Amino acid sequence: MLRLVFARGALGCPFLAPPGIAPDRAAILRRAFEDTMKDPAFLAEAKRADLEVAPIGGEALQRLVEEIYRTPKDIVDKTRALVK
Repeated sequence: MLRLVFARGALGCPFLAPPGIAPDRAAILRRAFEDTMKDPAFLAEAKRADLEVAPIGGEALQRLVEEIYRTPKDIVDKTRALVK
């Protein structure tokens, strides 16, 4: 239940691609995102704008989403009832 509740924070504002994207294209997009998150100019601009940069890699994010979707329905229902 805690994993479901706290997953929302870990997801933040994800960048998503459509289902069925070719693996090579997904890899290119992930690499571009990771490179951007390390780019000194980007990081300097984020700092000037007082924005926190704490990215989660695409593979880790995909694993988290897959794990959440495997949560049994009864646990989802109990969690939903508790957080209302």
